[in-house]
Amino acid sequence: MGGSNSTRRITVVNDESTGVIKISDSVVNRLREPFATMPQPPPQLPLPTPSRAALPKPTVRSEDSSTKMREDEPHAKGLREHYWREKFRELEKRHAGILKQTTDEFNRGLQTVEELFSNPTVTGICEEVEAKVYECYKTNPHSSLDCARQVQAFTDCVQAFRLRTLVAKG
Repeated sequence: MGGSNSTRRITVVNDESTGVIKISDSVVNRLREPFATMPQPPPQLPLPTPSRAALPKPTVRSEDSSTKMREDEPHAKGLREHYWREKFRELEKRHAGILKQTTDEFNRGLQTVEELFSNPTVTGICEEVEAKVYECYKTNPHSSLDCARQVQAFTDCVQAFRLRTLVAKG
């Protein structure tokens, strides 16, 4: 079903030198068939225009019904307004609840992140050893290698403090 290629080949021999190809009447009829079988559009009929007598007459309301409608209108308007005010209040309450829930979740997440990644600045660690390193650099400005022992002592002191802090947090 449509999967194989057509193997039919047509060869046209043109004996005319003007570039005109002669075809038989049966080929012409086959080419014209699809156009002959197309349905013709229906003829356009003019639409009748209704006369004034055929138009429906407008209804006339009595004053009683129109005044009653005008009296009911403020009442209906008040009911609609009340309905939408209540709907608006319900939406405000729902949105306030969602806002509170979202804010609480955000604050809990913020607190968790602060606990995990807070970098407390602690002052007063190894102050004595730090002062010795500073004095050594001050007295030996051109030979910093002379202060290697003081720097190593300061590094050891800081590492010991970090270890004590990690063990304390558990």
